Amino acid sequence: MKRLIARIRRSIWNLARLFSYGLFRREFETPIAQWAPDIVHAHDTMALLAAYHAAQRCGAKLIFDSHELETHRNPPQLWINRLQTRKIEAKYLPQAARVITVGQKIADHLKHEYAIEYPAVIYNSPPVGNWPIPKKWQRGVRSDVRQEAGLSADTVLMVYTGNIAINRGLEETIKGLALYQDEHPTRPLIHLAVVGRAVDSTLSALKALATAHGMEERLHFLPPVAANDVTRFISSASLAVIPILPETLSYQYAMPNKLFEAMLAGLPILGTDLAEMGPFIRRHALGETYDSRSTTEFSQSLKVLLDPTDPSTVPDAERYSKLAEQFGWEHQSERLLDVYKKVLD
Repeated sequence: MKRLIARIRRSIWNLARLFSYGLFRREFETPIAQWAPDIVHAHDTMALLAAYHAAQRCGAKLIFDSHELETHRNPPQLWINRLQTRKIEAKYLPQAARVITVGQKIADHLKHEYAIEYPAVIYNSPPVGNWPIPKKWQRGVRSDVRQEAGLSADTVLMVYTGNIAINRGLEETIKGLALYQDEHPTRPLIHLAVVGRAVDSTLSALKALATAHGMEERLHFLPPVAANDVTRFISSASLAVIPILPETLSYQYAMPNKLFEAMLAGLPILGTDLAEMGPFIRRHALGETYDSRSTTEFSQSLKVLLDPTDPSTVPDAERYSKLAEQFGWEHQSERLLDVYKKVLD
């Protein structure tokens, strides 16, 4: 019944989105145009209609920032929403001065789908140093994931960050951990900390699954952390898991912020072999990948990650520092500023 109610709510929300583009434009077009900026930067398709018309009114340049493939998002849109989204993107993306996105695969798709210049790729990575966030997103002082889970320093702790929802792979993670412990009964028990927001029905389902697999005492749900504190908070874990399921094209092409948060935290990563994320993890020796639907591969990859046959392939502090310099927001922001400068030339 709870799942049925959730599906009904999603359907109502999707239907409401049919009117949201126009409402968003009516609310924001005039204030933006009156501000008379040089650039109007539209984040995702919801803002595109308002941004385009505001830019037209004040003579600004339009930049479209695609955080994901909106027409292939998770959970999937109703067909009529996908049709509307594609119609808007097909009309306005070719008219943007520049399109930005978060990964190479999404850039390939947008270029081919809408016959536009190859989008600039700017990874959704946090800064290496401290950074301020709006007060409404700030949270109280937190210790760290290990302390909040009540675990000792020698306990093996796997951490997941992000929303707790469908197609995020947490069910498969629980099953994979159970299989790993069954196959390696003499190895230390692994705890899983899940840091993020979830509805009660999802939490109940995951707790029931953990109980069924004898993991109820090793599954820890922790509330979300402020965006500018995630990297520090999770750094006390032993490893990070990114178990996204490629159920939609947007997820198949995902290069999520949790990937870069784990990397900047210096954590070995166990991630699903997504189209771009998988090769990225292997290329930079950040950890191990596995088939998203195979608990056997999960268990095997976890064993390799915890007991690598070649320790030289595991990034040390110096290599992590170089990766942080290359992919942290300090470098990504320079690329964004370069886009702005070229658009205004």
